[in-house]
Amino acid sequence: MGKRLSSKEIELYKRVDEILFYEWDPIGVSSSIFDSWARDEYYPYLPKVFKLVMKGCSVESIAAYFTRCFLPKIWVYREENFTDFKN
Repeated sequence: MGKRLSSKEIELYKRVDEILFYEWDPIGVSSSIFDSWARDEYYPYLPKVFKLVMKGCSVESIAAYFTRCFLPKIWVYREENFTDFKN
């Protein structure tokens, strides 16, 4: 069993969750009509990102984590992904 989070850590955990869903959101679910349905879309990544933040990792380190672990799995068709291929 892990240790219980302090109230400050719980607040930080919630903030990291909000940042992942509302700010980072690479597949655009927070701004879709399904936002309440997809609210848990990034939950699998939340514990690891929270740990990185708690360790004091840099933004670059956290971005590298996403590049390695998440982005290869989420390639979805979005028009902006294809702007280089338009005439």
